[in-house]
Amino acid sequence: MMFTSREINFKTGEKMNSFDTVFKLFIKSLFVSMSFFAAPVLSQTSSQVYLKGEHFFPKLQRFNQKMNYLSLYMDWEGESRFRSLTFQINGVAEIFPDWGWPFVFRKGSFMPLMKKGTDWQFYLSLPSAFASYTYEFAPNELFKIQSLEVTLGRRVYSWSEADDYWGFGMWNPLSKWNPLTPFQNGLIGTFFDLKGQKWSFQFFAGEVYLPNQRVKMKLESDTTNGSTYFNSSSRWFAGVPRQVRTGPALFDINYYRRKTSLSDVLFQESTAASLKVWSGGQPNYWMRGSVGYRPVNEPFSIRNEHDVVKVSGKEGKETHVQQVFAFFPMKHRMLSLEWGLDYQGVSFLFSVGDDYLFKKAAPEGWTFWRKQDDFSYLSIFLKYEYSILNQLEGFAQLSFINSRLSGASQANQGHRVSRQSLYKVTDGIGFDLNSQWKKGGQVKWETSLQYLYSFPDKGGLLSLSGNFWFSKNFFIGGGLFILGAEKERISFLNYFRANDYLFWKVGYGF
Repeated sequence: MMFTSREINFKTGEKMNSFDTVFKLFIKSLFVSMSFFAAPVLSQTSSQVYLKGEHFFPKLQRFNQKMNYLSLYMDWEGESRFRSLTFQINGVAEIFPDWGWPFVFRKGSFMPLMKKGTDWQFYLSLPSAFASYTYEFAPNELFKIQSLEVTLGRRVYSWSEADDYWGFGMWNPLSKWNPLTPFQNGLIGTFFDLKGQKWSFQFFAGEVYLPNQRVKMKLESDTTNGSTYFNSSSRWFAGVPRQVRTGPALFDINYYRRKTSLSDVLFQESTAASLKVWSGGQPNYWMRGSVGYRPVNEPFSIRNEHDVVKVSGKEGKETHVQQVFAFFPMKHRMLSLEWGLDYQGVSFLFSVGDDYLFKKAAPEGWTFWRKQDDFSYLSIFLKYEYSILNQLEGFAQLSFINSRLSGASQANQGHRVSRQSLYKVTDGIGFDLNSQWKKGGQVKWETSLQYLYSFPDKGGLLSLSGNFWFSKNFFIGGGLFILGAEKERISFLNYFRANDYLFWKVGYGF
Protein backbone atom coordinates (compact mmCIF):
# COMPACT_ATOMS: atom_id res chain seq x y z
CA MET A 1 0.00 0.00 0.00
CA MET A 2 1.41 3.35 -1.03
CA PHE A 3 1.45 5.99 1.69
CA THR A 4 2.68 9.48 0.81
CA SER A 5 4.87 11.66 3.01
CA ARG A 6 2.16 14.34 2.81
CA GLU A 7 -0.03 12.01 4.90
CA ILE A 8 2.59 10.98 7.44
CA ASN A 9 6.32 11.19 7.94
CA PHE A 10 7.87 8.30 9.87
CA LYS A 11 11.25 8.67 11.52
CA THR A 12 11.98 5.62 13.59
CA GLY A 13 13.63 5.65 16.96
CA GLU A 14 12.28 9.08 17.99
CA LYS A 15 10.94 9.60 21.50
CA MET A 16 9.37 12.64 23.05
CA ASN A 17 8.65 14.22 19.62
CA SER A 18 5.06 14.83 18.65
CA PHE A 19 2.59 17.02 16.93
CA ASP A 20 1.61 18.49 20.32
CA THR A 21 5.14 19.82 20.90
CA VAL A 22 5.35 21.35 17.43
CA PHE A 23 1.93 22.92 17.77
CA LYS A 24 2.70 24.52 21.12
CA LEU A 25 6.01 25.95 19.97
CA PHE A 26 4.35 27.40 16.89
CA ILE A 27 1.43 29.00 18.73
CA LYS A 28 3.76 30.49 21.37
CA SER A 29 6.06 32.04 18.77
CA LEU A 30 3.06 33.31 16.79
CA PHE A 31 1.56 34.93 19.89
CA VAL A 32 4.82 36.64 20.84
CA SER A 33 5.52 37.92 17.34
CA MET A 34 1.98 39.21 16.79
CA SER A 35 1.98 40.93 20.18
CA PHE A 36 5.32 42.61 19.41
CA PHE A 37 4.12 44.10 16.13
CA ALA A 38 0.54 44.83 17.14
CA ALA A 39 1.01 46.31 20.62
CA PRO A 40 2.31 49.73 19.51
CA VAL A 41 -0.73 50.40 17.30
CA LEU A 42 -3.51 49.08 19.56
CA SER A 43 -5.48 51.95 21.07
CA GLN A 44 -8.32 50.06 22.81
CA THR A 45 -7.53 47.23 25.22
CA SER A 46 -9.76 45.05 27.36
CA SER A 47 -8.10 42.54 29.66
CA GLN A 48 -8.66 40.40 32.72
CA VAL A 49 -6.09 38.77 34.93
CA TYR A 50 -7.03 36.69 37.94
CA LEU A 51 -5.79 34.10 40.38
CA LYS A 52 -7.92 30.95 40.37
CA GLY A 53 -8.13 28.01 42.76
CA GLU A 54 -9.82 24.66 42.10
CA HIS A 55 -10.78 21.94 44.57
CA PHE A 56 -11.83 18.51 43.27
CA PHE A 57 -14.10 16.39 45.46
CA PRO A 58 -13.53 12.77 44.34
CA LYS A 59 -10.35 10.87 45.19
CA LEU A 60 -7.28 11.08 42.98
CA GLN A 61 -7.28 9.01 39.79
CA ARG A 62 -3.49 9.01 39.21
CA PHE A 63 -0.46 9.42 41.45
CA ASN A 64 0.63 12.83 40.12
CA GLN A 65 -2.82 14.41 39.99
CA LYS A 66 -4.02 16.68 42.75
CA MET A 67 -7.05 17.56 44.80
CA ASN A 68 -6.25 21.29 44.65
CA TYR A 69 -4.93 23.40 41.80
CA LEU A 70 -3.85 27.03 41.66
CA SER A 71 -3.46 28.93 38.39
CA LEU A 72 -2.90 32.39 36.98
CA TYR A 73 -5.23 33.25 34.10
CA MET A 74 -5.02 36.16 31.67
CA ASP A 75 -7.30 37.17 28.81
CA TRP A 76 -5.95 40.10 26.80
CA GLU A 77 -7.65 41.83 23.85
CA GLY A 78 -6.58 44.91 21.95
CA GLU A 79 -8.08 46.73 18.99
CA SER A 80 -7.11 49.73 16.90
CA ARG A 81 -8.97 51.46 14.07
CA PHE A 82 -7.58 53.81 11.45
CA ARG A 83 -10.22 54.93 8.97
CA SER A 84 -11.31 51.73 7.18
CA LEU A 85 -8.57 49.58 8.72
CA THR A 86 -8.99 47.50 11.88
CA PHE A 87 -6.27 45.63 13.80
CA GLN A 88 -7.21 43.18 16.54
CA ILE A 89 -5.43 40.64 18.69
CA ASN A 90 -6.72 38.41 21.50
CA GLY A 91 -4.55 36.18 23.66
CA VAL A 92 -5.39 33.78 26.50
CA ALA A 93 -2.84 32.24 28.85
CA GLU A 94 -3.11 30.05 31.95
CA ILE A 95 -0.32 28.61 34.03
CA PHE A 96 -0.55 25.91 36.70
CA PRO A 97 2.76 25.99 38.62
CA ASP A 98 4.43 22.81 39.80
CA TRP A 99 4.60 23.00 43.58
CA GLY A 100 7.16 20.22 43.57
CA TRP A 101 9.90 22.82 42.92
CA PRO A 102 12.79 22.90 45.31
CA PHE A 103 12.68 26.29 46.99
CA VAL A 104 16.29 27.06 46.08
CA PHE A 105 17.24 30.26 44.30
CA ARG A 106 20.16 31.09 42.06
CA LYS A 107 22.76 33.41 43.52
CA GLY A 108 21.81 37.00 42.74
CA SER A 109 18.47 35.98 41.19
CA PHE A 110 14.89 35.66 42.38
CA MET A 111 14.13 32.89 39.84
CA PRO A 112 13.78 29.41 41.40
CA LEU A 113 15.93 26.55 40.17
CA MET A 114 14.09 24.14 37.89
CA LYS A 115 14.35 20.50 38.82
CA LYS A 116 14.31 17.72 36.25
CA GLY A 117 10.80 16.39 35.67
CA THR A 118 8.87 19.48 36.74
CA ASP A 119 5.35 19.26 35.37
CA TRP A 120 4.22 22.76 34.49
CA GLN A 121 0.76 23.01 33.02
CA PHE A 122 1.24 26.06 30.81
CA TYR A 123 -1.28 26.96 28.10
CA LEU A 124 -1.25 29.75 25.58
CA SER A 125 -3.86 30.42 22.92
CA LEU A 126 -4.34 33.08 20.27
CA PRO A 127 -8.08 33.06 19.38
CA SER A 128 -7.77 36.01 16.99
CA ALA A 129 -5.04 38.13 15.41
CA PHE A 130 -6.02 39.89 12.21
CA ALA A 131 -6.10 43.02 10.09
CA SER A 132 -9.25 43.93 8.15
CA TYR A 133 -10.26 46.54 5.59
CA THR A 134 -13.88 47.66 5.06
CA TYR A 135 -15.13 49.28 1.87
CA GLU A 136 -18.49 51.07 2.02
CA PHE A 137 -20.52 51.02 -1.20
CA ALA A 138 -22.52 53.98 -2.43
CA PRO A 139 -26.33 53.78 -1.91
CA ASN A 140 -28.51 52.06 -4.52
CA GLU A 141 -25.74 49.78 -5.75
CA LEU A 142 -26.68 46.55 -7.53
CA PHE A 143 -28.21 43.98 -5.13
CA LYS A 144 -28.20 46.78 -2.48
CA ILE A 145 -24.67 45.94 -1.35
CA GLN A 146 -23.66 47.97 1.68
CA SER A 147 -20.08 46.92 2.49
CA LEU A 148 -17.27 44.51 1.78
CA GLU A 149 -14.85 43.58 4.56
CA VAL A 150 -11.61 41.72 3.78
CA THR A 151 -9.74 40.13 6.68
CA LEU A 152 -6.29 38.57 6.76
CA GLY A 153 -5.18 36.56 9.79
CA ARG A 154 -6.98 34.51 12.45
CA ARG A 155 -10.56 35.45 13.24
CA VAL A 156 -13.54 33.87 15.01
CA TYR A 157 -16.72 33.78 12.93
CA SER A 158 -19.93 31.99 13.88
CA TRP A 159 -20.77 29.42 11.21
CA SER A 160 -23.42 27.53 13.18
CA GLU A 161 -25.13 28.57 16.43
CA ALA A 162 -25.81 24.94 17.34
CA ASP A 163 -22.13 24.08 16.96
CA ASP A 164 -21.24 27.10 19.12
CA TYR A 165 -23.62 26.13 21.92
CA TRP A 166 -23.00 22.38 22.14
CA GLY A 167 -19.24 22.84 21.81
CA PHE A 168 -18.68 20.36 18.99
CA GLY A 169 -15.84 22.38 17.48
CA MET A 170 -16.57 21.18 13.96
CA TRP A 171 -16.08 24.65 12.46
CA ASN A 172 -13.75 26.62 14.72
CA PRO A 173 -10.98 24.84 16.65
CA LEU A 174 -11.28 24.81 20.43
CA SER A 175 -8.94 25.32 23.37
CA LYS A 176 -9.85 22.35 25.58
CA TRP A 177 -7.34 22.19 28.42
CA ASN A 178 -10.50 22.31 30.54
CA PRO A 179 -13.05 20.46 28.34
CA LEU A 180 -15.98 21.61 30.52
CA THR A 181 -15.34 25.23 29.52
CA PRO A 182 -13.75 25.22 26.03
CA PHE A 183 -13.51 28.40 23.99
CA GLN A 184 -13.28 28.97 20.24
CA ASN A 185 -10.25 29.94 18.21
CA GLY A 186 -10.55 31.40 14.75
CA LEU A 187 -9.66 29.93 11.38
CA ILE A 188 -6.49 31.21 9.73
CA GLY A 189 -6.55 32.66 6.22
CA THR A 190 -8.45 35.25 4.20
CA PHE A 191 -12.08 36.18 4.91
CA PHE A 192 -14.50 38.04 2.62
CA ASP A 193 -17.63 39.43 4.31
CA LEU A 194 -20.15 40.96 1.89
CA LYS A 195 -23.21 42.64 3.47
CA GLY A 196 -26.50 43.89 2.06
CA GLN A 197 -29.60 45.37 3.65
CA LYS A 198 -31.18 41.96 4.32
CA TRP A 199 -28.45 39.48 3.55
CA SER A 200 -24.79 38.70 4.20
CA PHE A 201 -22.29 36.36 2.56
CA GLN A 202 -19.03 35.13 4.07
CA PHE A 203 -16.26 33.23 2.34
CA PHE A 204 -13.05 31.84 3.84
CA ALA A 205 -9.94 30.30 2.29
CA GLY A 206 -6.81 29.31 4.15
CA GLU A 207 -3.61 27.30 3.90
CA VAL A 208 -2.65 27.13 7.60
CA TYR A 209 -4.24 24.65 9.98
CA LEU A 210 -4.20 24.69 13.78
CA PRO A 211 -6.33 21.99 15.49
CA ASN A 212 -7.94 21.75 18.91
CA GLN A 213 -5.66 22.53 21.83
CA ARG A 214 -5.71 19.71 24.33
CA VAL A 215 -4.36 18.91 27.79
CA LYS A 216 -0.59 19.05 28.06
CA MET A 217 0.91 15.59 28.49
CA LYS A 218 4.35 14.08 28.19
CA LEU A 219 6.11 10.74 28.03
CA GLU A 220 7.61 9.66 31.33
CA SER A 221 9.80 6.71 32.30
CA ASP A 222 9.19 4.28 35.13
CA THR A 223 12.50 3.91 36.93
CA THR A 224 11.53 0.50 38.35
CA ASN A 225 10.99 -1.31 35.06
CA GLY A 226 12.12 1.21 32.42
CA SER A 227 8.72 1.44 30.71
CA THR A 228 7.53 4.69 29.11
CA TYR A 229 3.97 5.99 29.41
CA PHE A 230 1.86 9.08 28.76
CA ASN A 231 1.11 11.15 31.82
CA SER A 232 -0.19 14.53 32.94
CA SER A 233 -0.91 16.22 36.26
CA SER A 234 -4.12 17.68 34.82
CA ARG A 235 -7.38 16.18 36.08
CA TRP A 236 -8.65 16.39 32.50
CA PHE A 237 -6.16 13.87 31.15
CA ALA A 238 -8.23 10.83 30.13
CA GLY A 239 -5.22 8.53 30.33
CA VAL A 240 -4.14 5.32 28.63
CA PRO A 241 -3.53 1.87 30.20
CA ARG A 242 -0.01 1.08 31.38
CA GLN A 243 -0.43 -2.71 31.31
CA VAL A 244 -2.28 -5.26 29.21
CA ARG A 245 -3.25 -8.84 30.10
CA THR A 246 -2.94 -11.67 27.58
CA GLY A 247 -4.18 -14.91 29.10
CA PRO A 248 -2.38 -15.42 32.41
CA ALA A 249 0.44 -13.01 31.47
CA LEU A 250 0.55 -9.28 32.33
CA PHE A 251 2.73 -7.07 30.11
CA ASP A 252 3.91 -3.49 30.61
CA ILE A 253 3.20 -1.11 27.71
CA ASN A 254 5.90 1.16 26.33
CA TYR A 255 4.50 4.18 24.49
CA TYR A 256 6.25 6.15 21.75
CA ARG A 257 5.30 9.07 19.52
CA ARG A 258 6.55 9.38 15.96
CA LYS A 259 8.05 12.68 14.87
CA THR A 260 5.72 14.61 12.56
CA SER A 261 6.85 16.99 9.85
CA LEU A 262 5.87 20.56 10.69
CA SER A 263 4.87 21.34 7.09
CA ASP A 264 2.65 18.25 6.87
CA VAL A 265 0.72 19.38 9.93
CA LEU A 266 0.43 23.14 9.45
CA PHE A 267 -0.01 23.61 5.71
CA GLN A 268 -3.39 22.18 4.80
CA GLU A 269 -6.14 23.77 2.71
CA SER A 270 -9.44 24.98 4.17
CA THR A 271 -12.51 26.61 2.62
CA ALA A 272 -15.87 27.66 4.03
CA ALA A 273 -18.83 29.77 2.92
CA SER A 274 -22.00 31.02 4.63
CA LEU A 275 -25.10 32.86 3.38
CA LYS A 276 -27.65 34.47 5.70
CA VAL A 277 -30.89 36.24 4.75
CA TRP A 278 -33.49 37.90 7.00
CA SER A 279 -36.80 39.70 6.74
CA GLY A 280 -36.18 42.59 9.14
CA GLY A 281 -38.86 44.25 11.26
CA GLN A 282 -40.96 42.58 13.93
CA PRO A 283 -41.08 39.62 13.81
CA ASN A 284 -37.76 38.96 12.11
CA TYR A 285 -37.41 35.70 10.17
CA TRP A 286 -33.97 34.54 9.11
CA MET A 287 -32.21 31.60 7.51
CA ARG A 288 -28.53 30.67 7.21
CA GLY A 289 -26.66 27.97 5.35
CA SER A 290 -22.95 27.16 5.80
CA VAL A 291 -20.69 24.66 4.06
CA GLY A 292 -17.02 23.93 4.63
CA TYR A 293 -14.18 21.62 3.61
CA ARG A 294 -11.13 21.48 5.87
CA PRO A 295 -9.00 19.27 8.16
CA VAL A 296 -10.74 17.94 11.25
CA ASN A 297 -10.16 20.03 14.37
CA GLU A 298 -9.78 16.98 16.62
CA PRO A 299 -6.65 15.30 15.20
CA PHE A 300 -6.58 11.61 14.34
CA SER A 301 -3.84 9.26 15.53
CA ILE A 302 -2.85 5.79 14.37
CA ARG A 303 -1.09 3.09 16.40
CA ASN A 304 0.91 0.04 15.38
CA GLU A 305 -0.80 -3.35 15.44
CA HIS A 306 2.17 -5.36 14.11
CA ASP A 307 5.48 -5.91 15.89
CA VAL A 308 3.76 -5.07 19.16
CA VAL A 309 5.38 -7.59 21.49
CA LYS A 310 9.08 -6.95 22.07
CA VAL A 311 11.25 -9.63 23.67
CA SER A 312 14.32 -8.10 25.26
CA GLY A 313 17.62 -9.98 25.24
CA LYS A 314 19.12 -7.77 27.92
CA GLU A 315 19.44 -8.98 31.46
CA GLY A 316 16.84 -7.47 33.75
CA LYS A 317 14.63 -6.42 30.84
CA GLU A 318 11.28 -8.15 30.51
CA THR A 319 9.07 -8.74 27.50
CA HIS A 320 6.84 -5.72 26.93
CA VAL A 321 4.25 -4.29 24.55
CA GLN A 322 5.47 -1.48 22.30
CA GLN A 323 2.70 0.93 21.34
CA VAL A 324 3.60 3.68 18.85
CA PHE A 325 1.33 6.64 18.03
CA ALA A 326 1.54 8.90 14.98
CA PHE A 327 -0.41 11.91 13.73
CA PHE A 328 -2.63 11.14 10.72
CA PRO A 329 -4.22 14.00 8.69
CA MET A 330 -7.94 13.68 7.91
CA LYS A 331 -10.41 16.05 6.23
CA HIS A 332 -14.16 16.43 6.39
CA ARG A 333 -17.07 18.22 4.77
CA MET A 334 -19.42 20.21 7.02
CA LEU A 335 -22.94 21.40 6.27
CA SER A 336 -25.23 23.48 8.50
CA LEU A 337 -28.76 24.84 7.86
CA GLU A 338 -30.54 27.06 10.39
CA TRP A 339 -33.93 28.78 10.53
CA GLY A 340 -34.76 31.38 13.17
CA LEU A 341 -37.45 33.73 14.45
CA ASP A 342 -36.94 36.78 16.71
CA TYR A 343 -39.87 38.66 18.21
CA GLN A 344 -39.92 40.99 21.24
CA GLY A 345 -37.28 39.18 23.27
CA VAL A 346 -38.36 35.68 22.24
CA SER A 347 -36.30 33.73 19.72
CA PHE A 348 -36.67 30.30 18.17
CA LEU A 349 -33.95 28.42 16.31
CA PHE A 350 -34.12 25.17 14.33
CA SER A 351 -30.75 23.80 13.25
CA VAL A 352 -29.57 20.72 11.36
CA GLY A 353 -25.97 19.80 10.63
CA ASP A 354 -23.97 17.09 8.94
CA ASP A 355 -20.26 16.30 9.31
CA TYR A 356 -18.97 13.84 6.72
CA LEU A 357 -15.47 12.43 7.18
CA PHE A 358 -13.45 11.54 4.09
CA LYS A 359 -12.40 8.01 5.05
CA LYS A 360 -8.85 6.76 4.70
CA ALA A 361 -7.26 3.40 5.28
CA ALA A 362 -4.43 3.22 7.77
CA PRO A 363 -1.05 2.11 6.41
CA GLU A 364 -0.24 -1.57 6.61
CA GLY A 365 0.47 -2.63 10.15
CA TRP A 366 -1.36 0.34 11.70
CA THR A 367 -4.86 1.02 12.96
CA PHE A 368 -6.85 4.08 14.07
CA TRP A 369 -7.08 5.00 17.74
CA ARG A 370 -10.32 6.89 17.14
CA LYS A 371 -13.36 5.79 15.17
CA GLN A 372 -13.92 7.24 11.70
CA ASP A 373 -17.55 8.14 12.27
CA ASP A 374 -19.79 10.65 10.54
CA PHE A 375 -22.01 12.88 12.62
CA SER A 376 -25.38 14.50 11.91
CA TYR A 377 -27.70 16.29 14.31
CA LEU A 378 -30.98 18.14 14.77
CA SER A 379 -31.14 20.85 17.42
CA ILE A 380 -33.88 23.22 18.64
CA PHE A 381 -33.51 26.33 20.84
CA LEU A 382 -36.13 28.48 22.57
CA LYS A 383 -34.81 31.64 24.22
CA TYR A 384 -36.34 34.51 26.20
CA GLU A 385 -34.38 37.70 26.92
CA TYR A 386 -35.51 40.04 29.69
CA SER A 387 -34.64 43.46 31.04
CA ILE A 388 -36.06 44.98 34.23
CA LEU A 389 -35.63 48.74 34.64
CA ASN A 390 -32.49 48.54 32.51
CA GLN A 391 -30.68 47.14 35.55
CA LEU A 392 -31.40 43.42 35.72
CA GLU A 393 -30.80 41.80 32.35
CA GLY A 394 -30.41 38.24 31.18
CA PHE A 395 -31.97 35.33 29.35
CA ALA A 396 -33.41 31.86 29.85
CA GLN A 397 -33.01 29.18 27.20
CA LEU A 398 -34.22 25.62 26.57
CA SER A 399 -32.26 23.44 24.15
CA PHE A 400 -32.68 20.02 22.56
CA ILE A 401 -30.39 17.87 20.43
CA ASN A 402 -30.69 14.52 18.71
CA SER A 403 -27.78 13.09 16.74
CA ARG A 404 -26.75 10.11 14.67
CA LEU A 405 -23.34 8.48 14.28
CA SER A 406 -22.46 6.45 11.20
CA GLY A 407 -19.40 5.49 9.19
CA ALA A 408 -17.19 2.69 7.96
CA SER A 409 -17.19 -0.39 10.14
CA GLN A 410 -13.94 -1.01 11.95
CA ALA A 411 -12.36 -4.43 12.12
CA ASN A 412 -10.61 -3.54 15.35
CA GLN A 413 -13.12 -2.97 18.15
CA GLY A 414 -10.56 -1.64 20.62
CA HIS A 415 -11.29 2.05 20.03
CA ARG A 416 -11.57 4.11 23.17
CA VAL A 417 -12.34 7.44 21.47
CA SER A 418 -15.39 8.42 19.45
CA ARG A 419 -17.61 11.48 19.07
CA GLN A 420 -19.55 10.34 22.13
CA SER A 421 -16.43 10.61 24.26
CA LEU A 422 -15.37 13.96 22.72
CA TYR A 423 -18.73 15.79 22.95
CA LYS A 424 -20.41 16.56 26.27
CA VAL A 425 -23.93 15.75 25.05
CA THR A 426 -25.01 14.25 21.72
CA ASP A 427 -28.61 13.33 22.64
CA GLY A 428 -30.29 15.34 25.34
CA ILE A 429 -31.57 18.66 26.58
CA GLY A 430 -30.10 21.82 28.04
CA PHE A 431 -31.26 24.66 30.25
CA ASP A 432 -29.46 28.00 30.65
CA LEU A 433 -30.20 30.94 32.94
CA ASN A 434 -27.93 34.00 32.74
CA SER A 435 -28.37 37.26 34.66
CA GLN A 436 -26.44 40.44 35.35
CA TRP A 437 -27.24 43.45 37.45
CA LYS A 438 -26.02 46.92 36.52
CA LYS A 439 -25.81 50.07 38.58
CA GLY A 440 -24.98 53.35 36.91
CA GLY A 441 -24.22 51.51 33.69
CA GLN A 442 -21.61 49.34 35.41
CA VAL A 443 -22.02 45.59 35.96
CA LYS A 444 -22.08 44.80 39.69
CA TRP A 445 -22.72 41.06 39.57
CA GLU A 446 -23.32 38.36 36.98
CA THR A 447 -24.36 34.71 37.27
CA SER A 448 -24.64 31.78 34.90
CA LEU A 449 -26.48 28.49 35.46
CA GLN A 450 -26.42 25.61 32.98
CA TYR A 451 -27.70 22.04 33.13
CA LEU A 452 -27.10 19.54 30.34
CA TYR A 453 -28.78 16.13 30.47
CA SER A 454 -27.73 13.17 28.31
CA PHE A 455 -30.44 10.60 27.56
CA PRO A 456 -28.04 7.68 26.78
CA ASP A 457 -25.94 8.33 29.91
CA LYS A 458 -28.97 8.92 32.16
CA GLY A 459 -26.99 11.72 33.73
CA GLY A 460 -25.77 15.21 33.11
CA LEU A 461 -23.60 18.20 33.87
CA LEU A 462 -24.54 21.03 36.23
CA SER A 463 -22.50 24.23 36.22
CA LEU A 464 -22.97 27.37 38.28
CA SER A 465 -20.65 30.38 38.16
CA GLY A 466 -20.68 34.08 38.90
CA ASN A 467 -18.69 37.27 39.47
CA PHE A 468 -19.13 40.16 41.85
CA TRP A 469 -17.49 43.49 40.99
CA PHE A 470 -16.32 45.65 43.90
CA SER A 471 -15.44 48.43 41.48
CA LYS A 472 -14.90 48.98 37.79
CA ASN A 473 -11.69 46.96 37.97
CA PHE A 474 -11.70 44.55 40.94
CA PHE A 475 -13.87 41.43 41.15
CA ILE A 476 -14.20 38.06 42.85
CA GLY A 477 -15.93 34.99 41.47
CA GLY A 478 -16.61 31.32 41.97
CA GLY A 479 -18.50 28.35 40.70
CA LEU A 480 -19.34 24.67 40.88
CA PHE A 481 -19.32 21.81 38.36
CA ILE A 482 -21.04 18.48 39.01
CA LEU A 483 -20.96 15.56 36.56
CA GLY A 484 -23.00 12.39 36.74
CA ALA A 485 -23.81 9.33 34.64
CA GLU A 486 -25.80 6.30 35.68
CA LYS A 487 -25.18 4.15 32.62
CA GLU A 488 -21.71 2.75 31.93
CA ARG A 489 -20.66 3.60 28.37
CA ILE A 490 -17.71 5.16 26.55
CA SER A 491 -18.81 8.78 26.78
CA PHE A 492 -17.63 12.19 27.92
CA LEU A 493 -19.59 12.11 31.18
CA ASN A 494 -18.19 8.70 32.10
CA TYR A 495 -14.62 9.73 31.29
CA PHE A 496 -14.78 12.68 33.68
CA ARG A 497 -17.45 11.64 36.17
CA ALA A 498 -14.84 11.73 38.96
CA ASN A 499 -14.04 15.40 38.36
CA ASP A 500 -16.66 17.30 40.32
CA TYR A 501 -15.05 20.49 41.54
CA LEU A 502 -15.57 24.01 42.80
CA PHE A 503 -13.44 27.05 42.02
CA TRP A 504 -12.80 30.60 43.21
CA LYS A 505 -11.03 33.53 41.58
CA VAL A 506 -9.83 37.02 42.46
CA GLY A 507 -9.10 39.34 39.58
CA TYR A 508 -8.51 42.71 38.03
CA GLY A 509 -9.97 44.07 34.79
CA PHE A 510 -8.39 46.81 32.76
